[in-house]
Amino acid sequence: MVIMDVDNAVDVEINVSASASAPVKEMSELRYSRLIHTLGRDAVNALSQARVLVLGCKGSGVEVAKNLVLSGVQGLGLVDDEVVVLADLGAHFLLSEGDVGRNRAVATAQKLKEMYPSVNIVTLSSVSVESALGSYGCVVATSGFYPDLIRLNSLCRSLGVPFVAASCRGVFTFVFSDFGDNFSVLDETGELAGAVLVEGITQDFPATVTVVEEQRHGLENGDEVVLSGIKGMEELNRDTPYSVTVTGVHSFTIQEDTRSYERYVSGGYFSKLKKSKNMEFLSLEKALLSPKFCISDPVKEPQVMSLHVGFQAVDEFERRHASDTLSPSRSTAINPEQFQEVVVLAQEIWSNLQALHVEKGTSSGSYAMEATSDERGEELSNEALLKANGERDRPYEDRAGSSSSGGSTSIAGLPSRSHGNRFEVNKDIVRMIAIGAYNCYVFINYLTKLYEGIISSSAPNRSFVVLLNVHSTICGSNCKFSSSSSNLSIDSSSTG
Repeated sequence: MVIMDVDNAVDVEINVSASASAPVKEMSELRYSRLIHTLGRDAVNALSQARVLVLGCKGSGVEVAKNLVLSGVQGLGLVDDEVVVLADLGAHFLLSEGDVGRNRAVATAQKLKEMYPSVNIVTLSSVSVESALGSYGCVVATSGFYPDLIRLNSLCRSLGVPFVAASCRGVFTFVFSDFGDNFSVLDETGELAGAVLVEGITQDFPATVTVVEEQRHGLENGDEVVLSGIKGMEELNRDTPYSVTVTGVHSFTIQEDTRSYERYVSGGYFSKLKKSKNMEFLSLEKALLSPKFCISDPVKEPQVMSLHVGFQAVDEFERRHASDTLSPSRSTAINPEQFQEVVVLAQEIWSNLQALHVEKGTSSGSYAMEATSDERGEELSNEALLKANGERDRPYEDRAGSSSSGGSTSIAGLPSRSHGNRFEVNKDIVRMIAIGAYNCYVFINYLTKLYEGIISSSAPNRSFVVLLNVHSTICGSNCKFSSSSSNLSIDSSSTG
């Protein structure tokens, strides 16, 4: 029996600090220098005035909350009525065994406050979310069933509050965002506007501007530019933008009468002004029925719709069996009968999507079953990679690679912090590839858990090999990890 220590969890406020709401010019330039360089000063100023509500404080939720406080948000609200259980610790990097039995939101808020004391953090109960939505500028939901998320998304749309939903199920993840019907993007590409050197300007109406032969202006009709550094026609050196008409790859005209100006002498350049763009987003309810995917990996394109349907099927399965399948103490794998129930649910959902004219063969029952078996718990490595980016209708991301015929079973015995990451390997050799120094460290951590699971299983003689392909510019070596019976060896060979 777990005793819930809520620590007065309902609507608790953790110390407000005025420095959190100060504009960037009053903040430490050193502390936010990287963020300013990446996002720009205006964006960081906007973040310093933002209040964000995060629903769910498990692996995905704590990753989002941590990134938000690192970004210097003014206020952060955390919602989670559940208590911490031992299985949570495998994906929640802030909590420890001493937090088991406490309210998850309160425990997370206190740990974040210890690390980032300048942030105003508030914990709320789920019953007070609806009344508090209007005081937040963005809502991020990392938990909840689809019917509840649809209702929450509808409330956010009615209040004009941007909504983001994110979830991690084993090796599968998704991010959905809805910023309303008329969201203005000030900088669509995020790329810096480069300056192009001017070679000549005519005394005419409209005036023709010519750029140096080594550069192309890269403009289109209707673009706006600002001229500066012009010698001879100093009247053009002002902040007023000029609309251009392209006449060639090295020339364009501006609607300016320069016949009375001094002759162009030399120098100067122009910069293209970026235009804002209005975007229209789908609601979650519409996106589930008529999804729009951004394909990041063409090889896995046939699996995208399978995962879309599979996520909904598993969500419905969990909703119907919440009392047993979502129990924190559950230690057994999903059985074949439950697999079949998920497949039947997927087929029902698929029949409702016939208007999409997608071949039914692209959604296989076997793939859904294998995906379901991998959706048993949260994995720390994948949670750390999920950054809740605000891309529209981002596709479900398959980190599992090619599907295999082997299943997985849980390890019997007492639960532990890594209980959610333990499983028995049914193949003699398992191979994983990680590129980049960060991913190598992630997989080394994952390897430790995998190794622990194998030697704790009923078949300790099985061996595995994990190959880490490391960037030679960073690590300069190929690391080969191997294990047999009860020892772990690490070999490293230089790549030059």
